[in-house]
Amino acid sequence: MLENPCRVILPQLKLITLNDENRYSPLKSIASGGIILLKDKKPGEPEQLLEPVAAGGPKKEETDEEDEPSPPEPFEFTE
Repeated sequence: MLENPCRVILPQLKLITLNDENRYSPLKSIASGGIILLKDKKPGEPEQLLEPVAAGGPKKEETDEEDEPSPPEPFEFTE
């Protein structure tokens, strides 16, 4: 099972199958890729939506400008 199916590359498309028991099904074949429109097969049931979260990775801490090093002294470049 793919962790993030929206990150499928073109050669992987022919190897992907969708579960028929899923609530949503594509309106067209997924073999061509691109934007996929889905049809709700259970419109009367309540939806379970995930809350959006920020992408992972280190967070930049808010710091004072005093923590930054001072710029270098002016210089003249000669060859």
